[in-house]
Amino acid sequence: LIYSKVNYHVSICKHLQKNLEYIIPFGENSKSVLIYSSLESKEIQKVPHTKLALLHVGRIARGKGQYDALEACRILYENNIDFIFYIVGGFEEKYKDEFMNFYETLEYKEKIELVGFTKDVESYLAKSDIFLFPSHGEGLSNAFLEALKAGLECISYANTSFPELKELGFKFEVANDKDVNDLKKKLLFTVEKLEDNKEKIDKNIYLVQEYFLQDKEILEYLKILN
Repeated sequence: LIYSKVNYHVSICKHLQKNLEYIIPFGENSKSVLIYSSLESKEIQKVPHTKLALLHVGRIARGKGQYDALEACRILYENNIDFIFYIVGGFEEKYKDEFMNFYETLEYKEKIELVGFTKDVESYLAKSDIFLFPSHGEGLSNAFLEALKAGLECISYANTSFPELKELGFKFEVANDKDVNDLKKKLLFTVEKLEDNKEKIDKNIYLVQEYFLQDKEILEYLKILN
């Protein structure tokens, strides 16, 4: 009764659009529309630093990628690459003990900074080199887009909306889904090529501004409202 009256179902990425079309009943005149949400974030002024800096932003919960990311850092430790890894985000309480028990077993835990919740994510984007984000499932991650826009090298798993971003032309490393060993390889490769990334970074910044512009989002909504 309700869904038969819906004219447009709006999705913010192809991955969610596919889920919506599979789950939600469509009326006779209903249409599925893809409109990317605009990204309004501050311009990031990079802060000079001497040590390799990694970043993950997101709620610390099972499947959000922190566990895999920390395990992937073992390859840096084994290759005597000094680093600091900022993990920004508060705990999901049911997961806290399990995560901390794992964290305490790491030989390189002194290289991990559990920042917790902060409203100043920009300062961590400014002083980081690599955004390590092996989430097991996302819609379309604003944190990932913000890292691309801030000029960080980014690494993800090949799931949900990340292949879609590759199709749009974004340049970042994608490891096989939930494959920590492949994630380690992609991380080491990224570190070794870190000095040769200017062209890639410039393209990512341009594409974020091209696809996730507020005026473009407004225009797309006006099309369906008219």
